[in-house]
Amino acid sequence: MRQRHSEDLTSVMKDYDRTTSSLRPRSRAEIGAFFGDDWDIIEPGVVWISDWYVDGAPAASVAGGFDSSRSQGYGAVGRKR
Repeated sequence: MRQRHSEDLTSVMKDYDRTTSSLRPRSRAEIGAFFGDDWDIIEPGVVWISDWYVDGAPAASVAGGFDSSRSQGYGAVGRKR
């Protein structure tokens, strides 16, 4: 699985190399650091994009059995303090 994930990410990065936008893969911790001390990260926190949900919806109903790591990106929502 991890090998396939790495191959997929490499393929996506090559696609971005042909555009005017760049791509820089970041870890979960790096994404969380964007929020700094002035923001409260809303639950469920920094998670795979396909696992993010609102209003207490269970993650399983959102992802629908999809392997969340295949989304290849983390996401979060923050509220300014």
